[in-house]
Amino acid sequence: MNNKSSKYIPTFLTGKKRIFIGKCIYCGSKEDLRVEHALPESLNGDLLLESASCRNCEVITGKFEARYTRDTLKPFRDYWGFKSKRRNKKRLQSFPIKLLHEGQVININVSKEDYMPVIPLWELGHPERFASLPHFKGLNFGEARLVVFTTKSEEELINTIEKFNVDELAVEFPLYIGDFLRMIAKIAYCFAVAKYGLNCIGENYVLDGILGKSSDLFRWVGSEGKQLLFEEGKQIKANHVVKCRFST
Repeated sequence: MNNKSSKYIPTFLTGKKRIFIGKCIYCGSKEDLRVEHALPESLNGDLLLESASCRNCEVITGKFEARYTRDTLKPFRDYWGFKSKRRNKKRLQSFPIKLLHEGQVININVSKEDYMPVIPLWELGHPERFASLPHFKGLNFGEARLVVFTTKSEEELINTIEKFNVDELAVEFPLYIGDFLRMIAKIAYCFAVAKYGLNCIGENYVLDGILGKSSDLFRWVGSEGKQLLFEEGKQIKANHVVKCRFST
């Protein structure tokens, strides 16, 4: 067992909530256990499951989380100063954008002041269990639609367009919907473990999908299309809010 990960650190010293588990929540191993962040540390997650992931499973979950939080969200995270596991990581000092003007595309780097940080997310149809329910955006089970949230106002965007005297601004980012589904399933699973305890979970439907042994996560991960959490979050002064629906 990794003594460092299982050592208790008072919450008031870290500002984080810690729950001791004692075995890997993915494979059941009790060897070489590490801390598992319910919400990725790179997204400022502060719920820690102590001694909850073995080294092998940590590598698996770390890879698909990194493809979204590091590759897709890197400019956004650097812009807002999110945490990083890499102590010596160099944050972007200038940010890549595309300028579109009279049919021509120009790639340039701009200052933080002129950048437009965005959050690409996926709107999903209902998971299979709720496939018969109406979806607010009209998506069916197994369907997905990209939704991009801007973190600056429309007025700020217009001012930047006028500053560069162009027709449009654009930013690019890689998309990995499979990894996104795995990350959402992993987050929900971790919060379920934290709330109910590992021994209270019977058949774990999402585990094979999280570990990459199956590609059926559309059966278990979905949305109703109302963006209720986004609307509620506008009134909440917090870094992040997570809501999970558990069925019995």
